[in-house]
Amino acid sequence: MSHSNDKGWKNSWKRWHYLLKLFKLLISTAPKEVIFIMFMTILMGMIPLLSIYALQHLVNAITELGGRTSSGVPPEISFWVALFILALILQFAGNIFGSMVRDHMQERIKVDIQGFIIEKTHHLSLAQFENPEFYDQLQRANKGLESRLFSTMAFIFRSISDFITLVSLLLYLGFIHWGIPLILLIGSTIFSLVQVRLFTEQYILERKQTTDMRKLHYFERLLTAREAAREIRLFGLGDHIRRKWKTLNEKLITDRIQLARRESRLELISSNGNTITFTIVLTGVVYIATVGLLSVGQYAAFIQAVIQFQEKLTNFFWSMALVHNDLRYMKDFFDYLELPEEQNQGVSFTAGQLTKGIECKEMSFAYPGVQEPIFQNIDLHIKPGERIALVGNNGSGKTTLIKLLLGLYKPTNGKISVEGMDLEETDIASWRKKCTAIFQDFHKYHMTVKDNIAIGQVGKMDNDKEITRAAIASGADEMIKELPKGYETFLGKEFDGQELSQGQWQKVAIARAYIRDAELLILDEPTASLDPQAEVEVYKQFKEIAQDKTTIFISHRLGICKLVDRIIVLHNGGIAEQGTHEQLMQANGHYAHMYRLQAQWYA
Repeated sequence: MSHSNDKGWKNSWKRWHYLLKLFKLLISTAPKEVIFIMFMTILMGMIPLLSIYALQHLVNAITELGGRTSSGVPPEISFWVALFILALILQFAGNIFGSMVRDHMQERIKVDIQGFIIEKTHHLSLAQFENPEFYDQLQRANKGLESRLFSTMAFIFRSISDFITLVSLLLYLGFIHWGIPLILLIGSTIFSLVQVRLFTEQYILERKQTTDMRKLHYFERLLTAREAAREIRLFGLGDHIRRKWKTLNEKLITDRIQLARRESRLELISSNGNTITFTIVLTGVVYIATVGLLSVGQYAAFIQAVIQFQEKLTNFFWSMALVHNDLRYMKDFFDYLELPEEQNQGVSFTAGQLTKGIECKEMSFAYPGVQEPIFQNIDLHIKPGERIALVGNNGSGKTTLIKLLLGLYKPTNGKISVEGMDLEETDIASWRKKCTAIFQDFHKYHMTVKDNIAIGQVGKMDNDKEITRAAIASGADEMIKELPKGYETFLGKEFDGQELSQGQWQKVAIARAYIRDAELLILDEPTASLDPQAEVEVYKQFKEIAQDKTTIFISHRLGICKLVDRIIVLHNGGIAEQGTHEQLMQANGHYAHMYRLQAQWYA
C-alpha cells in the first residue's frame, strides 16, 4: 500500500513537468499576450490588499470625525473614498480586460495548437493507424486541446493572482494575530484535498470510457451519415444499431451518475467543514475586537480580509486542483506530440529512372498486435522497368506488400532495398516522390475535378495540359466534359457538389496516379468498378503509361496478366510461384487453377 502511495505521489509531481511545457508552448505561439497577462495577473493580485487598506483608513477617518460638524467632506476622507473606489474599479476593469485578452489569445493559439496535432498525425507511420490505442490517444489529445488547454491556462494565471493576494493578506492578518490565517489554511486545505480526489476520479472515468465513447460516436455516424444510409435502410438495421447505441449510452451515463453521487456526498462534507472553519475564525475576530485590540477601521478591514482570504485560499486550492487534474490531459496532449515519427532523414534518392530495382530479402511482416504474420521470409527482386502482376486470393497480402514497398509499413524481419540501399536508412519522402499508386480503397476528395486529379502531383495544380492528359489516359476526360462545369465541377454531395458513380470516381483516381512523374507505378485493382469497355481502354492506355516505368499491377481479373513481364503468385504467407502467363499455365499450379476458374465463365 505504501509503495502504491509513493508511486502515486511521484506521478503527481512528475505531472507538473508538463506545466513548464505548456508555458513554453504559450510563449512560442503568443509571447506578447502572455507577457501582458502576467503583468495583469500581478496587478490583480495586489488590488484586494489595496482595497482593504483603503477601507481600514476610511472607517477610522469617519470614526475620528465623530459628531463634529464640517462645512464639507474632509480631504482625508475624500482621499480614502477615492482610493477605495479606484481599487474596486481596477478590479472590475481588470477582470473584464484580462478576460478579453485571454479570449483573444485563446482564439489566436487555437489554430496553432490544432495544427501541431494535424502535423504530428501527418508524420506518423501508417502502422500506428492500425493500433486501436492510437485512436484513443488521439481522441484524448484532442479532448485535452478542446476542453482543457485554455481552462488550464486561465486557472494557472488565476492561481498566480490568488497566490499574490494570499501572501499580502497573510502578512496583513498575521500582523494582528498569527492564528487566524493558520486556522483558515487548515480548513481550506481539507476542502482542496477532497477536490483533488474528485478530479482524479473524473479523469480515471473519462480515460476508462475513451474506447466506448469512440464506439458511441461510430454508431451515431452510422445512423446519421450518408455512407451507410443505403444498407441500413435495405437491411432494416436502424433499430438494431439504435439499440446498441442506447445500451452503450446507458452504460456510460450510469458510470457518470455514480461518480456524480459520490461527488455530491464529498462536496457536502467539505463545504460544511469550510463553514465551521469560518465560524471559528469569526468568533476569534469578535473576541479580539471586544478586548480592544482592534480599532473600528481595523475590525471592518479585518473581517473583509478574513472573508477575502478564505475566498482566495479556496479559489487558489480549487485552481491548483483544476490545474493538477488538467495536467493529466496536457500529458496526453504532449505525449501524443512525442510519439515516434516516420523517418525523414537518411540518404535521399536522386531523380531519374531506377537502375538496380527493388529487392526484398528474407522479409516477414505482421500487423501490430497480430501474432500471425502476413508474410514469412520473402525473397523478391523487381528489376528496373519490369512490369509485375501480383496475384492471389483475398487476404494473401497483395496490398500489404505494396504498402511495404512504398515504405508505409516496415518489415517485421528482413529488409527492403531500393537501388541497393536499405529503405529504412533512406529519406522515405524522397522515395515516395518516385512512386505513384491507385489503391483499391482510393479516397474520394470533396474538391473540384481538377484538384482531385492534380493532387497526384501538387506541383501541377495549374498545369491544365498535364491534368487533361492524365484524364484522357484514364478514360475520364469524356465523362468530365459532360459535367456542369467540366474540370471545375465540385465533387461530393457533402458540400452540395456533383456526385459520381463508383466507376467515374475510379477513372478520376486513375488519372491522379497517371499525372505523377514517377519511376514506380502501382495499380491496385484499378478497373474493379469499370464497365468492360472502359476496362479495355484502361488496359490499352496501360501499355503506353507503363513504358519505361517499373510497374506493379494487382487484379483479380487475370486477363491483365498477359500484358506483364512476370506474374507473382502470393499464397499461404509467401510466393507460391512466379513466371510469365505461359510458364505458369504450363506449370499447372495455383495460378493456372485460378485462371481456368475465371475462363470457364467466358467460354
